[in-house]
Amino acid sequence: MVKRFVIIIFFSVQCLGIINNLFVDYKLYCWAPYDQICTYKIELYLDGQLQTDEAVRKRYHVKARGRENRSINNLFLLVEDLENRRSKEKVKTIIHYAVNGISHDKWAYQNFTQ
Repeated sequence: MVKRFVIIIFFSVQCLGIINNLFVDYKLYCWAPYDQICTYKIELYLDGQLQTDEAVRKRYHVKARGRENRSINNLFLLVEDLENRRSKEKVKTIIHYAVNGISHDKWAYQNFTQ
């Protein structure tokens, strides 16, 4: 009886997590499907100098140009988190992205005021 109860609770929590994550931007550790594919290009400026694609890859551990199969917000969160934790120089990051190849937009982060 206890074993059955534990199994029911386990799968109930999984189902609640899936349902909850259908309605949020970040899909971290979830089985909920995400049906958007985003292409992106990252521009990184350190102290006003445009950095190479290799510098972007080393800094963020993702390609400077690529495809995000999850929410593009995951990439925004990655950049913002890394820069908030370790950046000592003036950093400006611009991510140009397209959701499902249709809507083109850009997102920017900078850790200084102009």
